[in-house]
Amino acid sequence: MMTTRRIATAGAAVVAAVLGMAACSAHSPTASVRSPSSPAASATAGLAEGTELTGVQLNSALAPASSFPGFTANAKDAYNTGTSLEVLPTQYNVATMSCPSFSTQMTYATWLGQDAIAWAEFDRATGGQSSQTYDEFIYQFPGPSAAVSFIQGLRAAYSRCQSFTDTQSGESVQVTYGVANIAPIGGGQAMQVAGTAVANGATVGTAGLLYVVSSDDVYGVVRTGVQTSMPATPAAATVIAGMITRVQTLSAAS
Repeated sequence: MMTTRRIATAGAAVVAAVLGMAACSAHSPTASVRSPSSPAASATAGLAEGTELTGVQLNSALAPASSFPGFTANAKDAYNTGTSLEVLPTQYNVATMSCPSFSTQMTYATWLGQDAIAWAEFDRATGGQSSQTYDEFIYQFPGPSAAVSFIQGLRAAYSRCQSFTDTQSGESVQVTYGVANIAPIGGGQAMQVAGTAVANGATVGTAGLLYVVSSDDVYGVVRTGVQTSMPATPAAATVIAGMITRVQTLSAAS
């Protein structure tokens, strides 16, 4: 998260890199343009084909700022892919990345074959150098098979990187991840990830990541706490269920 990267302490700087979020991307998408009516890949795991929406449309399906009382929308880190549909180039091989690189890059709005993205961030300072953040996003893929493959790749990588050491600003931090499948949310398959960063025997950061696959979309909510607990309300499942409902409404109207 760009916000937490500005925190001065070495421990918080490592948390920002390891558990950090960012919605912006440094490059522009390349072509491979698809129209909303273009056929997509065949369905996987019983998921139905969805109507392709643009980044602007997906952005309107994100939970509004009023859903996060006490938090401030971070306009700098908000991002969507606009009004065209373009298959974004895959920048990383999740299966072969080092665990520190995976941990950092996979919590960004990174290009991994999506054709539309919407992302929003909400921040709250909790005193001193501690802070909490909610990130919410929708990744739309060219078909359900691509969406399921994305989640399968994440699950394998998080499982491979259950515990590793990262070093930044001269400080060594132990990072752990735990992955669990949970009950479906909004009819979509759900995966939950818990992350913790420990430096000098003390927990300096926590993160809760919830991913849900519905049709050709992957929905996510990421809650982070730097030098404090991560936020508990609103519930991540509630935020995602609302996003799924709004996307289904937009799809039905398209």
